[in-house]
Amino acid sequence: MRVALVGLGNAANEIHLPAFRRLPQIELVAAAEPDDATREARRRQWRLNRVYRDLSSLLEKERPDLVSICTPPHSHAELALQALAAGAHVLCEKPFVTSLAEADRVIMAARKAGRVVAINNQYPWMPIFSEARRMIGQAGFGRLLFLQAWQLMDQPPAGEKGWRGQLPQRTLYEFGNHVIDLAGDFFAADPQRLIAHVSPMKRSYAADVLHMVTLEYPGGRLAHILLNRLSRGRKRYLEMRLEGEEATMRLSLGGIARLSVGVTPPTRRIYASLDWAAGGRCWIENGERRRVLARNSATPFIDATVLRVQDLLADLERGTAPVRAAESARKTLEIVFASYLSAARGLPVSLSPPDPELQSFSVAEKYANEL
Repeated sequence: MRVALVGLGNAANEIHLPAFRRLPQIELVAAAEPDDATREARRRQWRLNRVYRDLSSLLEKERPDLVSICTPPHSHAELALQALAAGAHVLCEKPFVTSLAEADRVIMAARKAGRVVAINNQYPWMPIFSEARRMIGQAGFGRLLFLQAWQLMDQPPAGEKGWRGQLPQRTLYEFGNHVIDLAGDFFAADPQRLIAHVSPMKRSYAADVLHMVTLEYPGGRLAHILLNRLSRGRKRYLEMRLEGEEATMRLSLGGIARLSVGVTPPTRRIYASLDWAAGGRCWIENGERRRVLARNSATPFIDATVLRVQDLLADLERGTAPVRAAESARKTLEIVFASYLSAARGLPVSLSPPDPELQSFSVAEKYANEL
């Protein structure tokens, strides 16, 4: 398949380009990047034959089958519409777009063109998350009842580079959509209602740094998400605890090597354990018993993107609808926007049926004012 890449920043350099090099069924025919210095640096680094200043020129001359969009989210909708109008499928980085209205425009354009818009929300293709999903409902874990997820790091807005550091509605919109997407996958359902608290904590911060969101799923099941960019303790990129009917699963995304020694009450038995994982691990617990289920490699984002693209190519060849398409990304954005709306009101927000104000919510205006 002939693939073109638009945007040669970090997402392209650290994830998409390395992933594409592992996929022999892909021919990277061209790329587009408006910044002169970045365009030249990536052309040399990756030995790209044809690199254009803009996507319209690329589409006119190259006619790719698939366009991979790796630009900041405020540009995603227009670039996707250009690619669809040229007859190409789209693989778009997250966050998908900046409003539900933009999402609807892209979805309708894809249907009209008979093309696919897929999102590179690649976490479900990582071994730790795919194994956890497989275990849910199986003997030994049972039905998922409660999910906790948390991120702990010291990363105020000034520590963010590029568009992330310029976005007031930042942490939940940029990162939290991964967690919300995973929660929906694990519960195999959409939340019906949520309540959220969002705080910048300090007036000097231009963006939100602390989120607490509680999601209510069918059957009285709950998910609680804490995103804390003020933590001075050990950095944890993403931790999850899944409480099942028969056991607990724990997931940790990020490298770790830790030796623990202690005494187990009430038996007073001495124990020693070594936890290690280059890019994260998943394990199951039942009382004092613990068993590792899966580990990520040292390059989990590249590995997962390879698998995600392989599945997308297979779906395109079969003519079947891909998972993590634009419609599911729209639902994730609806939940993210509902969290901001709940925090602003200080009240729960309905998702079934969706609150009418969600359709007009947008991060685009605030984003543009910060650039």
